Amino acid sequence: MKKKLLGIIAVCVLAIGIGTLIILWYVGMFFFDKVEDSRTEDEIAKAYIEEKYGMDTIFINITDNFVDGKSYRMAFKEQEEVVFTVTFETVDYSTVYHDDYEIMLAEYEAKEQAEKILPQIEEIGFEKPLSGLLVQTGLDNIKNEKRIRWLMLETETSYETIEKNEVEAIITVLNLVEDYNIDVQKIKLYNRWDRSQVVLDLREIEDVQSEEEIEARIRSR
Repeated sequence: MKKKLLGIIAVCVLAIGIGTLIILWYVGMFFFDKVEDSRTEDEIAKAYIEEKYGMDTIFINITDNFVDGKSYRMAFKEQEEVVFTVTFETVDYSTVYHDDYEIMLAEYEAKEQAEKILPQIEEIGFEKPLSGLLVQTGLDNIKNEKRIRWLMLETETSYETIEKNEVEAIITVLNLVEDYNIDVQKIKLYNRWDRSQVVLDLREIEDVQSEEEIEARIRSR
């Protein structure tokens, strides 16, 4: 009787062990398939961007979370300094990719342009922000999703009140941006301590010829 009971227990333990191994095998296969699917998904995204722009890409990093979904930060091997983001969504059972390569390329080129005239800008009394972001891409305004480029400059000057010589310095910056064709749409000049600022939309003043009118616009900011 005792031997029979031990035999039954042994069979049960063996059955449980085999069942556990089967479950672990299925779980392992599930995660393996998920990893393989993810790799395939990544390679498809990479191939799409390479075909679209005709250049070889590298992954900078891959983000995948419940809130934002999956996205890629990529760069082209011949332009590693231009890092852009690729996202995708499913529309009518098809995958649609979105990327901001052209936007980030334009930002990089504008930054390179601005860096060339930075010594002249510094002579006037302005500096690159402590953040190091001389040119930034951001929304035009909260009412639309259009993205534009900003030239960001810091100064020791407070714009709580604006003196004549400060207006002249700002106009000199505007002339430099125009003369060197810096591809930005807005300029933000601000005091790094009291955060007073002057923001100018170059699209609004591109046809203004009179310095008096430009001065009026500066003071209105």
